[in-house]
Amino acid sequence: MTRFRETVRSLLREQVLDAARQLVAADGWGGLRMTSIARAAGISRQTLYNEFGSKEAIGNALVQRELEGFLLGIQRELDAHRGELEAAAAAGVGYTLQQAVDNPLIKSVLLAARGGEDDLLAYLTTRPEPVFGTAMAMLDAYAI
Repeated sequence: MTRFRETVRSLLREQVLDAARQLVAADGWGGLRMTSIARAAGISRQTLYNEFGSKEAIGNALVQRELEGFLLGIQRELDAHRGELEAAAAAGVGYTLQQAVDNPLIKSVLLAARGGEDDLLAYLTTRPEPVFGTAMAMLDAYAI
């Protein structure tokens, strides 16, 4: 029974993060409201608060999930050029730049930052510890 509950909870979290990602990409972090996330995810606002507690917690989870996907992409690029440091670095940079073009959430964050809004960019600048810790662990593993 516990495994079933964990699966349902995981699916709920993914559904919420998918909804939040779409809303942030469309309207920016500043315009994101818990009510809108709940509605887009097809759940009650109370369920949303029970699962995440706050908008900031959703931001943390959203950034962490995006980071994991991004780092997996970087890892694929690095692995494709194992033993070729210059080619691996070029592939990693190329992947990063392509994500800035293709990823609607990254576009939203970068464009909002250009406008001076307080948004998800803070998770990479003024509160970067979880992001850079995860990234450094992945790069350390690659370098070994």
